[in-house]
Order: sequence, then structure tokens, then C-alpha cells
Amino acid sequence: MAAAWITHFAGSRPALVAIASPTPIGPFAIASRSISSPPARFSAPGDARTHPEVVIGGVDDRVSRDLCDVPAHDLDPLSVPHAQTLPRQHVDERTDQLADLAREVATDWGLQLGERFGSGHSFIAAVGTDAILKVVRPDIPAYDHEPDALALWNGDHAVRLLRHDRPRRALLLERARPGDDLSGVPEEDAIRVAIDVGKALWRPVPENSPFRNVVDLSRGWLAEVEDQDPELVRIARTVLDGIALRTPRLVHGDFHHHNILRRGDGWAAMDPQPAIGEPEFDVPTLLWNPVGTTPTKERTSRWLSAFADAGLDLDRMRAWAIVRGITLCLPSRPGRPLHAPQLMVARSLL
Repeated sequence: MAAAWITHFAGSRPALVAIASPTPIGPFAIASRSISSPPARFSAPGDARTHPEVVIGGVDDRVSRDLCDVPAHDLDPLSVPHAQTLPRQHVDERTDQLADLAREVATDWGLQLGERFGSGHSFIAAVGTDAILKVVRPDIPAYDHEPDALALWNGDHAVRLLRHDRPRRALLLERARPGDDLSGVPEEDAIRVAIDVGKALWRPVPENSPFRNVVDLSRGWLAEVEDQDPELVRIARTVLDGIALRTPRLVHGDFHHHNILRRGDGWAAMDPQPAIGEPEFDVPTLLWNPVGTTPTKERTSRWLSAFADAGLDLDRMRAWAIVRGITLCLPSRPGRPLHAPQLMVARSLL
């Protein structure tokens, strides 16, 4: 059955700490701190992108498939590489409506908003030179527990949460400096950094945590896209049925090159869509990133082998790559494009 499918397609997320103090935490004192035990700093090439902010993913994965009733890779402008550099006119009008709320939050917190950055899921603006104000649209549940994960990580290989207001979905975040992402370093170095950052993030989940389970989420995502290709979904469901979380860990949910930024002499993850899962769940998104990657069997094998050498389960990574690749390559409704990089990875592992 898998062979028939390959032929057919040959063309083609103790109680958590809530940081919501009545007075802002000084971002400028925190932002300069380096993460514990940072990896060696690598020299980025001259054209490496420097991110103006620390909170935009801008690629193709979300731990929730119901972002505005479509997956993130179908969103405009998130389907555009490096959405954080989009001209101002491309900001989604639904996000634009958050501007008044962001100004209200800034006034309440005594913040002066600076340059605004393009995003399809949040209002994002600079606060001074070392912080970012992010206000997330209320119709995107993938980010419901972003502050919970950032509070749990507490700056350890992740950007720091300086303050947040849950009802208004507002976060004051550390701005990573210099801020270039992992897409600008050689593959061997990128693999080493991703392993280092991932191991810091993948930690036991506190009792009574609010995070959702990636197995349940995946079942829901597959149900949403089943009509687009029942056979592909059947393959993914069969693989998913063989997965039971053995040692639950907090996962980033959108772990890839563009969400790992240089901070001082180390690296920090941003823009999580956290869930209860296992480390192997977070690896597949690295296989079809950075933007513009054409996955090959050899490249996929190099990444999977490196993570296996670091202690992850090779078969589990392969299984999650098939499930997530199929889930994310399928459009959520007719007329949306099929995303080839994810499909190429999934197909190469069947």
C-alpha cells in the first residue's frame, strides 16, 4: 500500500510560574545574560539574516492545526519565507486589529512601543532595544500556553518571558542579540546547536500542567485533512497508532532553524507552541527546514543519525516525521497547495 501511494505522489504542542507582576521586570538587565553552558559560537556567513524580533516563526508548522481554521503553512503571510521581514502592508488585517489592545497594554505597563514587525499571528513591536511586545490573536490556540513554557524554561536556551497578561494574550519578551537564526550556519554546526538547545527544552512536565498531548493533537489534525487524501491519512494514522508516549516531556512544537536565534555566545529558542510530547516529536521540522530546503534521503539520514547518537530513538523520530510530514503537507481545505518538502521527508521514510 505504501508503494502505491509513493507512485501516486511521485509528481507532485509543581504548578507553573505565572509572570504577571504589577510592575515591569527590567528587560535590559536580563537581555544581556548568557544562557547556561552555551555551545561554541559559530561564525555566520555575511548574508545570515538578523531577526528584528524574537517571536515570529514564519515557516510552516504549528502545534495547533486550527489557526484561523487553516494550518500555518496555509496562512498569509506566514507562508512567505521569513515573515518577520515582511513589509508593513502585508500584516494580516486581523492582526492589525490588535494594535489598539497593544497600545493599551503598553500604556498600562509603561512601555514605549517602537518599530512594528510583520506577523500573521500576533501584533509585534520593539520596546527599546532589548525587548519585544507580542500580543497574540485570540483565535490561535497554538499559543495559549506559550507563556507557561517560557516561564518553565526561564531563559535556559529560550528567550525570557519578562511579563505577561494572560487575558489580553500579551507578552513582554527578551529580544535575542545579535538575533541571526540557525539557517545561517553550516549544517554540521546547526545540528550540534539544535541538539544542545533541544536537550535543554525537553524537560519533565510539571504535574497539572496546562499543555495538550501531541498524540491527541495529531489525531485531531489528521481528522481535519482526511478528506484531502484518505489514503495518506490512513498511512499516518497507522503509524500514529503505534506511538504511545513513554516518558512525557515538554516539547517546543515548532522547533526549526528560524526559531533558534543567536543570543550572546549561545542560542535561544523562540515562538514555542508547547505541548506534552517526547523529544522525537520536535525533530521532524528540522528535516524540511530552513526555508528553501529540498530534503534528500542523505540529508534526512544525517540529521536523524545525529539525534540518535545524542540519545533519541531513531524509530520514533522516523514515525513522527511520517505523521507530521503527512499532516502538514496536506492542505486543510480544497484549493490550498500541497507542501512538498514535508511530503518528501515522509515518503523517504516509508
